[in-house]
Amino acid sequence: MRPDERPAAPGLGIDPATADLQLSDGRVVTVTRSLLVGRNPGGDDDSQVIRVDDPGRSVSKTHLQVGLDVAGVWVADRGSTNGTLVTLADGAQIVCGPGQHVRLPDGATVSFGDCGLRVVRAPGVASRA
Repeated sequence: MRPDERPAAPGLGIDPATADLQLSDGRVVTVTRSLLVGRNPGGDDDSQVIRVDDPGRSVSKTHLQVGLDVAGVWVADRGSTNGTLVTLADGAQIVCGPGQHVRLPDGATVSFGDCGLRVVRAPGVASRA
């Protein structure tokens, strides 16, 4: 069975192969495949693209990538000018180096430039909404 064909978790009504992220502007994005985030992201034809409004230009054109694999959701900086910082639910912080995959458990936040996102539902976790 391919990862994109996995059935929803029994009794929970969720898809264990997706994650929900809330951007600092309030938008909620369901991650189903590779996601590119930035002021004007470009790249893979198969990637979801999320543009963020950043008048101060603190966010790079394609600042970061979010991905899913069998171990869960991850973020990688795409060589941005201002970097990417992951803050875990316990307050621990991880600087995400260019190309480095950093795991994002439920409740983790990602700061990039003057913007951010938060994992509101990690793969296989029921929504807290």
